[in-house]
Amino acid sequence: MDIDTAKIRFKHYLESSGYAASTIECYSVYLGYFLDYLRKIEVMDLKQVTHETIRSYQLLVMDMDIAEETKGMRLRPVKRLFGWLLDTHRLLLDPTENIRETSRQNRTVPEVLTVAEMRLLLEQPNLSLRMQIRDRAIMETLYSSGIRLNELVQLTVHDVDLKDKVLHIRKGKGNRQRVVPIGKNAATYLQEYLENIRPRYARKNKQQRRLFLTDQGRPVTGNSIRTSLFHYKKAAGITKTASPHSFRRSCATHLLQQGADIRYVQKLLGHPAYPDHPNLYPSIPDRPQGNPYPDASTMLIRELIPGYLEELKILNRSPLTIRNIRGALNAMVLFLEHEGITELVQFNRDALHLFQEDLAYRLTAKGKQLSVSTREKYLCSVRGFARYLYATDYLTADLSKTITLPKQPKRLPKVILEHAEITKIMAAPDMRTSDGYRNRIILEILY
Repeated sequence: MDIDTAKIRFKHYLESSGYAASTIECYSVYLGYFLDYLRKIEVMDLKQVTHETIRSYQLLVMDMDIAEETKGMRLRPVKRLFGWLLDTHRLLLDPTENIRETSRQNRTVPEVLTVAEMRLLLEQPNLSLRMQIRDRAIMETLYSSGIRLNELVQLTVHDVDLKDKVLHIRKGKGNRQRVVPIGKNAATYLQEYLENIRPRYARKNKQQRRLFLTDQGRPVTGNSIRTSLFHYKKAAGITKTASPHSFRRSCATHLLQQGADIRYVQKLLGHPAYPDHPNLYPSIPDRPQGNPYPDASTMLIRELIPGYLEELKILNRSPLTIRNIRGALNAMVLFLEHEGITELVQFNRDALHLFQEDLAYRLTAKGKQLSVSTREKYLCSVRGFARYLYATDYLTADLSKTITLPKQPKRLPKVILEHAEITKIMAAPDMRTSDGYRNRIILEILY
């Protein structure tokens, strides 16, 4: 597939998959840099891209004088593009396999406001002014719930439940929906805004259902909120960054400092059960910098299974599914331990291939070979476990891509015609007619 066609079709795929418009635009821009690189080296078809091509581009990006996050964004859409090409069977091999976006330990960790700084910032709006009562409600909502800026501006009046003190996030990242609690202060200022301020603003646009409005009755924008926060931060004399995302990070960090469970915070923020950024909460006392997970060289494979099963519970997998996955993983661990493979550092492509071969020859209690569907269920469970280990940085490569699922063998038809029967069928068409002559040719070709 030529690079321009691939870019257009990949964009259509992102749109049909429900990606946010901002994400699609960002991917298009950064993917364009990669395609420009391919043109410079005279590669016009993505089938010509090799692992060495991707590696050369990665080295080029790593040498650029740009932020680590920006380097990651230059590589991320490239990995997504080839992942899509592989999933849609347009490519047989993924040239981006084992290519990491950036070194996570090198990423700059944004500053987090202290509780005192946050309190000072929240007190900046002048509550004698309607506009600044609205701003206080916005700031309290951001800090109390930890929602994203885009989620805040998408809220409608129907998404607020002051009785139960919750917000319904219906357009979260990745189209995920969730319900988040808000604190007493946030509920108080939201009630004040909804009862006394918003009705005045909505007079000029009575059909508007967005929660936060300007004095002209139009929905507030993300840029206007960023500008307001900048002025309040400056008035408070705070030197740290005070963006909407700073409120989100501060909310998470303060909750964890007060003893909240990290899984609760992940669900509150709308993160996956095992987020892509392992040092997400670096400001928590006694929390190690860098990779927060134990040293992989000391871990046993069987010790990591309970953590994976807990993640599946958080993802609302059924008890039966979890039980089946536990059985499959235990069978894998028992086999690997029999082969002397017990530690995580030994868990590699060769170990998985050994297990695959064992499944191919394993017999049931009745002495029969395992069915293809049973072997497929075992390997799907192992795939998920390997993907989890990669996502949580226990492994540096995604071994799930090395697992090939077995295919159902093609079965012979139940009825086999005898030679005499075939001869009789062949003689049936009337060769004196053109249709009969045509039908005889068709039968001969089929046979």
